[in-house]
Amino acid sequence: IRKVLLSNNNNNKRRKSDEWVLLKRCRFDSNQNIPPVQSILPNTSTTNIDESAATSDSNQACSSASSLDSHLDDYVLSQKPISITGSRLTDEQMDRLDQFLQRFNVHYSDEIDEKTTHLITDDTTIPFVCALSSKVVHALARHLTVLSIRWIDECLRCDKLLLDELSLQFEIRGDLTCSTMYHGGMQRSRLITRRHSLFSKHIFMLKCSGVQNLMDNQELRTLITLCGGHTCSSLRTDQVTRWTAQGKMIVVLCEQTYVQERQDKYWKCVELGIRFCSPEFIIESIAQYQVQDYAIYEEEPQQDDEVNDEE
Repeated sequence: IRKVLLSNNNNNKRRKSDEWVLLKRCRFDSNQNIPPVQSILPNTSTTNIDESAATSDSNQACSSASSLDSHLDDYVLSQKPISITGSRLTDEQMDRLDQFLQRFNVHYSDEIDEKTTHLITDDTTIPFVCALSSKVVHALARHLTVLSIRWIDECLRCDKLLLDELSLQFEIRGDLTCSTMYHGGMQRSRLITRRHSLFSKHIFMLKCSGVQNLMDNQELRTLITLCGGHTCSSLRTDQVTRWTAQGKMIVVLCEQTYVQERQDKYWKCVELGIRFCSPEFIIESIAQYQVQDYAIYEEEPQQDDEVNDEE
């Protein structure tokens, strides 16, 4: 039986919530030569980020923090009160997070809500790279700051609350699912000037059953809405014409079986410029906070000879 730490002054309680994690891309072939998304992180390359770099960042943050005259417990340098939630943290990491919450009197919530400002996640497998969990995706959709557990450790080690540019040295730089590991999506989401605009030029029709049995369509709609997109329940020719004239991209989220059973309608829709993509398109676009290449996620009907060959 695990011991339960006393709650801090804000009555914060530790609880590891169940989260889904996107384990694989829908149609990504590891042998496929896909140009990498260039990272927008300063002084960062995809080849030299390792434990030594993480240690260097930590020492620099602690050294910089020592120049501050006082603790930042009252958040005088923060624009709004900090509210933290955790993702995929181990029991030991949760214990350290509890120490942090009590030491700096920081608010904690089990789930992401309108007050949440920071998401703390585990990156022990690869420095500054985390699992693509539900909380990570929702944090990016809400433009939250996503930090490594290393930030918690450094604040405790320095006995100072490292904020602003000091905390950003511990920002997560990628995830374990996307083809480009250090894609900079967390920074891209945080810095984008026009909030909730990723899918502002998109209309989605959901003909899928969630994503990989991990989320249902309601959660998928929520993510689309948070990113400025719109959903529709049907497509009429006049609607498609109007949306296309407005520069909107119409995407049907579906599985391959959906287009296979509706080949006549599929080809008519394609002629109108409608795309048919697997729902992973939504998750990975949010993860990298860039609209991904439709072709990677495109669902197409198989020709009869292809079906016969498989049989």
